[in-house]
Amino acid sequence: MTAKEYLQRISAIEAEKSINTSEIERLSESGINSESIIREISENILRLERERQEIISTIKKLDIDGLSVLYGKYACNVSLKEIAYSMNRSLSWVNEKHREAIKELQTILDATN
Repeated sequence: MTAKEYLQRISAIEAEKSINTSEIERLSESGINSESIIREISENILRLERERQEIISTIKKLDIDGLSVLYGKYACNVSLKEIAYSMNRSLSWVNEKHREAIKELQTILDATN
């Protein structure tokens, strides 16, 4: 898996957690005895949250600038332009930090596989 694919899992996880949460709400409101299904969905949500936290922990291995850029972009869905503004840096600087952080993350991922 590439570093970008790994990071994009965060938004996929959030989407899946949202769907699961909606399903729990729907089942709870339906009045149908669905405890086992709700438990299974809840366990899936916990698994997804553990996966998300694992990705965040891996990002935290980067230097502070790489962490800030990748966390902002992939965990908070903030554009690179907005990240540049919040960090009081140029967009080109943030783009460069993004590229560097992706390369460093890929090195980390390759070392763990």
